Amino acid sequence: MAGSKPLSEITVAITGAAGGLGKAIAQAFLDAGSKVAICDVNQERLDQVKEEWKAHEGRILVSRTDITDEAEVEAFVQGVTEKLGGLDIFINNAGIMDKFDAVATTPKAVWDRVIGVNATGAFLCTKSAVNVMLASGTGGTIINIASNASIYGVASGVAYTASKHALLGLVRNTAGFYGDKGVYSVALVLGAWTRPTWWTRSGRASTWRSWAR
Repeated sequence: MAGSKPLSEITVAITGAAGGLGKAIAQAFLDAGSKVAICDVNQERLDQVKEEWKAHEGRILVSRTDITDEAEVEAFVQGVTEKLGGLDIFINNAGIMDKFDAVATTPKAVWDRVIGVNATGAFLCTKSAVNVMLASGTGGTIINIASNASIYGVASGVAYTASKHALLGLVRNTAGFYGDKGVYSVALVLGAWTRPTWWTRSGRASTWRSWAR
């Protein structure tokens, strides 16, 4: 299991990691000596990251993967195990925001997209990671990047809030079914932080910070 190994001996996979928080997490694991696999849909940023991490060649896997596509997710996870020798930690980091709209003004297309990435994407990644970890016989840990919207009802719009509530349900259900088999599922619940998404640019971040005080 990952918790019994030094960081220099583990393999970590992180979604949505070509920039922002995901990239920072990946960098921290690389600096600790871990093998790191990242995926994202932004090919340009993936190419930049690959160039930046040339010194870590042999310990990294950079993949363009759409986490809403089950076949692509399975190919990514299989690639991690085949090219990096296993999978100890999987981090569901990829996520997108809505435009802070309540239910009456949320277009179905926005709902479908946010739920698709934040909830269905995390489900597909968790499913694939759990199967690989069970098959390995050594288990592993799935870390899910949750948020205040996983707990509160006014931390964002309806689509994002519903998606993050769903993520917390996925975390709890996975923990309940697989914890005794050595596959652990946890959530890291984050508050507001500065990032280049619509809600920050629109001023919603400062609004949320004022509510949180």
